Amino acid sequence: MKSIKQLENIDKPREKLIKKGANALKDYELLAVLLGSGVQGKDVIKLSHEIIKLFEEDFDIKLQESAAEYILKAKKKQKI
Repeated sequence: MKSIKQLENIDKPREKLIKKGANALKDYELLAVLLGSGVQGKDVIKLSHEIIKLFEEDFDIKLQESAAEYILKAKKKQKI
């Protein structure tokens, strides 16, 4: 994975957004645009990858929990 400084201008998320539109960006690129900059020791590209990964893992867990809750509620409604 290249850092933001290693990318050609056309491949940088903000420039890509302007040139090609939001649909052309990957999730991490769109998040990088929203974040604007990284933190000490992590450029915005690496940071956005890490955030996306955390949310994907958490989202999968939340989705499973929500599905289980939905099924339980549906079963309770059927018994009433």
